[in-house]
Formats: sequence, C-alpha cells, structure tokens
Amino acid sequence: MTLPRLLATMVPFFLLGACEDHASTPPDLEIEALSSGNGQAIIDHFDTRLRSLVQEEDLPSLAAAIVRSDGTVAYFSFGTLERGNDTPITQDTLFQIASLSKLLTGVITNSSIRSQAIDPDAPVTKYLGPILDSQTNASLYRITTRQLLHHSAGVANEDCALYAKRQDGEPWLDGYSRAELVADLNRLSLPETGSSNVDYSSCGYAIVGLIDEVVSDRPFAALLKDRVTANYDMPDTTVALDANQRTRLATPYRKDDRRVQTQASIMGMGTPGSAIYSTVRDLASLQAAQLTAYIDYAANGTDSDLILSKQTGEGQREGTRFGTGVIEFDHEEGTILLHDGDADGYASLYALAPQQNVGVVMLTGSGGDYFVDAGIELLALLMASENAAQGSK
Repeated sequence: MTLPRLLATMVPFFLLGACEDHASTPPDLEIEALSSGNGQAIIDHFDTRLRSLVQEEDLPSLAAAIVRSDGTVAYFSFGTLERGNDTPITQDTLFQIASLSKLLTGVITNSSIRSQAIDPDAPVTKYLGPILDSQTNASLYRITTRQLLHHSAGVANEDCALYAKRQDGEPWLDGYSRAELVADLNRLSLPETGSSNVDYSSCGYAIVGLIDEVVSDRPFAALLKDRVTANYDMPDTTVALDANQRTRLATPYRKDDRRVQTQASIMGMGTPGSAIYSTVRDLASLQAAQLTAYIDYAANGTDSDLILSKQTGEGQREGTRFGTGVIEFDHEEGTILLHDGDADGYASLYALAPQQNVGVVMLTGSGGDYFVDAGIELLALLMASENAAQGSK
C-alpha cells in the first residue's frame, strides 16, 4: 500500500539521490574492512546501524535479515510486540507487508504465465469478460495483464473504491469484496486510445489478483499457499492469521505519531497488492531461493517462477523498470531488484542484488520515509563490499 509517497516509480530515484552521496559509496576503509572476509564485521555494522535507526525514529519494532543464496541468513530483531509489553520481536514475528504483497502476487501470476494459463499480452477481457458487462468489456479490451503488472494500463488507485475511500493515516477496515471490485470495473472508463502512462497502481494489482482467481477457479489465499508459501518454506505468510499467528503479530503504530496504536488493514480483494502477512524468516527463505534462481538464470538460462524481471516496462524515471511484481533499477554498485511497502502502521523492504548474491529484508511496525532509505543504504554497502572482495581475488 505504498500510495502517494512510494509510487514505486519514484522510490529508486529518491533513494539514489539520498544514498549515493554518503551511503552507497561508503569510505574506502569501511568497504575494505567489510570485504576482508570477516562476516562478523558486516553483522556488527548492520546491528549498529539498525539499532541507531530504532532509536532515532523511535520505532516500536524492527526485524531484518541479510540473505545469501546458500541459505545463510543473519537475523536482527529490535523492540517488542507492543509498547509496554516484554515479548520481544523475533524473526518469527508477523507484520503486514503492505505493497510488498505485489511481489508475491507476481510469483503467482508468473506461474500462470509460464504454464500458459495466462497470456500476459492478451486483453484482460479474455479472462474477465464473462463476469463483466458488455460496456466494460469494450473498455478493458484495450489493456493486458502485462500492462497491469507493469503499471502501464492507465488504471489509477482511485478506480478501486477501496483506495478512493481511504483517509490518510487510517487503516482500511471495511474489506473489499469481489462484487465490489467487479462493480468498480464495470464503471471503469479508459481512453479509447489506451494509455501509455506509467502510474503505480495497487488497484491494478487487485485486478491481477482477480484474473489469477478467475483463471484458476481458486481463491487467492489458496494460490498463495500452493504456489508460494508451500514451495519456499514460508509457513507464516498468509492472507488471514490463525490463532497462533495473531499472538505473534507486531502491533502497528501511526507513522505520524509512533506512540499511537493503529490496526492491521482488512482489504479483501485488495490483498494481492496491499495486505499479505509475513515474517522476516519467511521472506528470507523466499529471497534465498530467488537469489539462487537469478544466479541459475544468468548462468544457464534456467527459468523459474521467481524470475520476475525477464520482461520489464519502463518506469517514469530513467533507470527504473517494472517487472512482474518487482521493481528493477540501476545503482552504481549494480542492479537492484526490490519491492517495498508503507502503510500507516507497517513498512517493509525486500531488496536483492543477484550479481553480488546478497539481499536485505526489513519489516517494522511503523512506516515513514526513512525506512527504505536505510535499507538501500545497507544493501548498497553489502554490494560495495562484495564488489571490492571480488575485485581483490
């Protein structure tokens, strides 16, 4: 649910401007120290930086991980499930991951594309036509699943009532039924000439989730389990929490006042773009598998549901590209693949650099501009360290 601030097309450029001056090009001595083969030096650096971030931003909770393709993971946890509660955050604490949900939806949709159940370049009416009225069919005939995935379909967030009704700073609590989404699509009016504009759209991913459901004749929750969580050892990644998971959910706090509790959002058909739950352990497991997939793809051309940037569409800014639930952008240390999320109460970052075989996952119980900046700062330092180490061999 990275809405006005994190229009994903804008994130990398904000980060490039914010990080390149100091974080993505750290002092040579620091790079040398962190590329010397001393893994503990890297862990100590992360621990210090994340600990200071928690203090500076008064964060109620923060869970993070450094990930490599061999499954080596270093976890970091700070804070408690709730202010005033002594239960500490761990790698198994659950958070709502907001717009990072799109990456998981990308894996599901990529599975259908690879099996040819979905033709990404066919009009979406090929799949949604039977549940829409004839007038909407004519309008939606001009857009494709790929355009929705690449945020270039001309569908705005406000085209879904779920997002149009949102009050800034408040959680979504009313849900969003399939009937409501279909009604919004029946009212959708797109230009006759189509749209070539790139406009980051969570509503667009709600439509992708609907396509996934219609094509498979299965609910999104079942698709998430069968195509993502069961395949990549992610037992706590879910659409709805069970009783045990609810006891491990981090309490969210408003990002404009991190002493005020808020609530997890209930988003119904908006969940594919905005409201999946997960843990740092689960996302680290996925990221390790994805790093391996990208390494194999680069070396042998081996395809996988986790290769989400095989085809991309240009973003609004130079150097940024949209894939299937992932954003790819150019950084001076190498190519970064990421998605993040920032809803009031939760923020997330999932970023990996396959060329350097490193990744970072971060989850917190309060959002804000600082979060992605800090995560990319740390990933860029890891990339610089790996580049220096490889150069010394």
